[in-house]
Order: sequence, then C-alpha cells, then structure tokens
Amino acid sequence: MAVFFIRAVAVLSLVFAGCGYSLVGHGGFLPDDIQSIGVPEFINRTDRPELEQRITEELLRQLQVRSRRRTTAGREGVDAVLLGEVTSFRSLPVEFNPDGRARTIEVVITARSRLQATSDDRIIWAADHFVFRQSYPVGEEGAEFVDVESLALESVARDFAEAVVTSILEGF
Repeated sequence: MAVFFIRAVAVLSLVFAGCGYSLVGHGGFLPDDIQSIGVPEFINRTDRPELEQRITEELLRQLQVRSRRRTTAGREGVDAVLLGEVTSFRSLPVEFNPDGRARTIEVVITARSRLQATSDDRIIWAADHFVFRQSYPVGEEGAEFVDVESLALESVARDFAEAVVTSILEGF
C-alpha cells in the first residue's frame, strides 16, 4: 500500500510540474532584451505629500525582487523605464466603532503608468487608468484620521507597487 501511495504522489508531482502553473507576479511577460529597468520618480497630481516618493521607492523594490532585473532610480543606462503619475488619492472611513471613530479606512489610488523600452520607444506595458483600492484597519488607540492616513501610507505604497508590478510581470 505504501509503495502505491509513493508512486501515486510521484506521478501526480510530475503531472502538475508540467502543467504550466507558476507563481503569480513572477511571470515571464518582460521581453528578453529588457535586462534593466529605470524608475524615475512618479509625478504626483494629488494633494497628498510624499505619495510619489513612497510609491517610487516601493516600485523599485518590487521590481528588483520580483523581476530579477537590474533596477535604478532614473532613466540613464537602462533598457526600459517605468514612467507614471498618480492622478488621484482618496481615503475614506468605511467602518466605525460604537463611539463613531473610524475602524477601517479605504484608500483608492488612480494612476497612469507605462513601461517603455529606451532603445526604440516601444510600449511594453501601459495602464492609462490603473485603479488600486484597499481597506486598512485603524488602530484602537484613538488616533486622528489624518494620523492614521499617514501611518497607512507605507502599506498603501507597498500594496500599490505590488499590484502594478504584478500587472507588468503578468502582462495584464
């Protein structure tokens, strides 16, 4: 019985290994000639300070870790550049505790972005209206809404960058 079980597991492993499944966000959508990506600072068209800096930093980090390409914070000496602008930023309380304080906030970011080859200006990936929406819990210590928004900015930038990089790497 044990031998049958081991053989069955081995056969299933071989079947599933060749079925084409892969980890999301590590896809092979980027062309082979793109070995380095520059990410100049995004343009911030919102009234939320520091948003473009945090998003740009996180995009660099996500691309470096997940694309396995060399990344830099500029346009010089790279095969492609990721250009973009944040066009809107909203954060709204969506759930309240019995005292009327926000328990959960929802953040919505809209951006325009494109990955463009530097050699021939071809567009590798583009999103003219990329919408990111995520909810974040508010701590129970009673911080003011503006403080909570500032604290959530790091998480927002990281999650936004993850969504953009996944979209690029998977070709969505």
